[in-house]
Amino acid sequence: MSQAKVMSPLFDRFAQIANAYPKQIALIFKEERISYSSLLARINDKANALQATWGLASQARIPYVGLNDPDVLVTLFACAKVGAIFLPINYRLAEAEIAGVKANAGVGDGQQRGCLLVYTSGTTGEPKGALHTQEGLLANAGASWAAHQMTQGDVVLSTLPLFHVGGLCIQTLPALLMGATVILHERFDAAAWLAAVPMHRPTLSLLVPATMKAIQSSPTWSTTDLSSLRGVMAGSSTIPRHFIDAFQSRGIPIGQIYGTTETGPVSAVLPFAKALSHPGLAGWPHVDCKLQLQHKNEHGVG
Repeated sequence: MSQAKVMSPLFDRFAQIANAYPKQIALIFKEERISYSSLLARINDKANALQATWGLASQARIPYVGLNDPDVLVTLFACAKVGAIFLPINYRLAEAEIAGVKANAGVGDGQQRGCLLVYTSGTTGEPKGALHTQEGLLANAGASWAAHQMTQGDVVLSTLPLFHVGGLCIQTLPALLMGATVILHERFDAAAWLAAVPMHRPTLSLLVPATMKAIQSSPTWSTTDLSSLRGVMAGSSTIPRHFIDAFQSRGIPIGQIYGTTETGPVSAVLPFAKALSHPGLAGWPHVDCKLQLQHKNEHGVG
């Protein structure tokens, strides 16, 4: 008996882009330049392998532990195609912690529903799994497109870890769903980031305070041509004003994205157009997001 086709809006969107612009470069990774058609072929091959192993629409959790690699993105789209759930895991965790995440996520069974399962940092307790649907990832991509005014002509320098929604969902995944180009690094390295800007001429990148500090502390910071960047997004914590000023004094606006693992994460946005006049602000809710501020007393009651 033939099995019903999985409804896969995330994969379908990528396939639509790849078929429309097959020769466009989707990913630059080390010395490799991967076109959209080549990336789609890899995704289909991976989907076939997953289907053979897990069965169609099994909702099995497919874990990934490792540095940034095109295979992270290939596996995510392949999971979307066959109805599995992609589970990127922080490779910095201890072996026992990784085993705990896998056990908590239910690797090997099919009791949960959705496309992407990512774990929070656990700043106020134990890490919790946040399940994202394909429709949710597409909605987040739309919010990212609006936040960045992203176009197919953009080139994104992606160096933050893809096991986190920041590195994966703020710029990288939205860029691939737009038809833009992503320069992917295995991990962040300040010297590599500074070398990549004049070499590949990215228009966008995503940083956090620690990486901003590392870049500005580099001996090549003041002499590197950064003119291709039309903006850098930042977030994750409060950003010291001098980190922002150092970029903006060179004509590079520092926008901000505020959100959580559970929200996808694009929620509130300081767009580049307002970054110079509102430095350090977290921004405003995007058009499809509603925020509510609640005050809690000393007993934790709102």
